[in-house]
Amino acid sequence: MRYKELPKKWKVITSVLIVLNALLIILIILFTLFLSSYREQCAQLRAPLKKDDSLLIGERMKIERKGKESVAVNLYMPKNIGDDKLPVVMVKSDDKLIGEHLYIERDNADDIDVNLYRFESENPVPLVVNLHGGAFVAGDADTLDTQSERISKSWECTVVTVNYKLMNDGITKQYAVDEVKDTVKFMMAHADEYGIDSDNIYILGYSAGGYHAMAAALQLHKEGVTVRGQILCYPFISDILEQYNELIDVQKKTIPPALFILAGDEPIGKGSLEYKTALDGNGVPTELITYDGAMHGFIEENNPEYEKLHFHDSKSPEQEKMARQAETEIGNWLHSTLNESKK
Repeated sequence: MRYKELPKKWKVITSVLIVLNALLIILIILFTLFLSSYREQCAQLRAPLKKDDSLLIGERMKIERKGKESVAVNLYMPKNIGDDKLPVVMVKSDDKLIGEHLYIERDNADDIDVNLYRFESENPVPLVVNLHGGAFVAGDADTLDTQSERISKSWECTVVTVNYKLMNDGITKQYAVDEVKDTVKFMMAHADEYGIDSDNIYILGYSAGGYHAMAAALQLHKEGVTVRGQILCYPFISDILEQYNELIDVQKKTIPPALFILAGDEPIGKGSLEYKTALDGNGVPTELITYDGAMHGFIEENNPEYEKLHFHDSKSPEQEKMARQAETEIGNWLHSTLNESKK
C-alpha cells in the first residue's frame, strides 16, 4: 500500500515516526560531535598535568593486551618492606664491601660514589660499568657487590658500579645519567692507573639502570665519546627513542652494538624492543636473548645482598640458574665484540 492510500490516522503516525527518526539521527550526530570536542578539551586539560619523563618518580610503561589497546601505567616500587627500609638494608659498610669504595671528584657537582672491582692482569683489560635498577627511586650499588666480583673474574674485566643519585628531592634521571657519563670519562682519562683498555668500555644496566646505560651511551656518542657496547637487561625505555632520533644520521649508524636480555614477556623490558628495531634499521649490530619464565630483576636479585629483600618471585633456585646462564651469555657476547674489534 502506498503512502497516499493510507488512512489519515496512519499517515499521521508514519509522519511522526519519520520526524522522530530524523531527530534521533540528528541527535546522534550532535552527540558524536560533542563527544569528539569533549575528548579534545580533556586532552588539552590533561596535557599540562602530565609530567615529563625526566621528572616522573615512577616508571612509565605500557601493558600490552591481545586484541585491545595497551594500557598506560606508572609503576612505583615499595620503599619499605616490613620494618626494614630498603636503602639501609642495601648499603654495606666499607669493611663488609668486597669492592673498593671510591669517590670520583667533579667540578661544580657532587662527587660520584662508586665501587671498583679490579681484574689483575699484565695487560689492559675491558671495563664494565655496572648499573643497578630500582625504579629510579630505590636500589644501591652495594647490591651488586658479590655479582660484580664474580663477573670481573668470569669475564676477565674490571668492573665499576655507580651509586647514582635517586629521583628524590628534585634529582632528575638526567642527573644520574650525567654521573654515569662522568664515570666513563674519568675511567677513560685514568685508564693507565686502573689498568683498563679505554677502547673497550661497556655499560651494563638492569631496568632503570638499563635506561641510564642507554642514555649514557647515546649522549656520550653524541659528544664524540664512544663505548664498545651496551648491555641492556630488561631496560626501561622511557624517552630513549626520542634521544636516538635527535642524533644525526652518521651517529645513528655508529652507535655501539647492543645486547638485549629480556625476562619472558614482562612489559618493561619488552618495551625496549622499539629501540632494538631502530638500531637494526640503521645497521647497528644487536642481539636479543629472552629467558622464558624469568622474572624482572632475576639477574641482579639472585645474589646474597638480596637475602633480606626477598619480596617477589624473581629470587629462587630456578631464577638463579637462569641468572647465571645470562651472565655466561653476556660474557660470551662481550668477548665476541672484543674479537670483532681486533679484526
